[in-house]
Amino acid sequence: ADLGPGRDAPRPARSAPDVGGAVREFGVLYRTNALTTLGLAGAAAGVAALVALGLAVMWHSDRAALRVLAHIMSITWLLMALLPATISGLALQAAYHRGALAEMIYSNPVILIMAHLASAGFVAALLARWSAASEPRVLHDLRSLDGAFSPLALWRTARPALLACTLATFAIVWVLAVGEIAITAQVQ
Repeated sequence: ADLGPGRDAPRPARSAPDVGGAVREFGVLYRTNALTTLGLAGAAAGVAALVALGLAVMWHSDRAALRVLAHIMSITWLLMALLPATISGLALQAAYHRGALAEMIYSNPVILIMAHLASAGFVAALLARWSAASEPRVLHDLRSLDGAFSPLALWRTARPALLACTLATFAIVWVLAVGEIAITAQVQ
């Protein structure tokens, strides 16, 4: 049919893209690498959660020396977060790329977990401090009166804040580690 000057015949309707096929192809090509990345991110997040729990216990302590140490460690985590991922990766590479130690470190994922922790460990420091700061003064005073500063007593009284701190640290560091391609590429 003649539609007149400058008009083309109508185009046939486009079919929907095959998203399922693309996802299957992606899975076939990158399944192993994706699972490895998720596993390494989980390991880094688990270590960060342990760091957060340890710092939170130190912040909750009545001992001045432990709180000073928690200050120093938290500031160190925050300073490490200011380093670009490339510099963190190069620093770890330079520190552990020596003789037999290099073979031992590079034959397992420890170096990558350390790199991810150097990049995202500040989350543990911030959330541990929040955990201690959000504790009602009454609970702290009651523990002081009872002389109950054992880890078990702290767990019983500050469990909600400690659990929130640990789980939030795990989740945030996991997401950051999954998305941190620069560190993984630099260290590998």
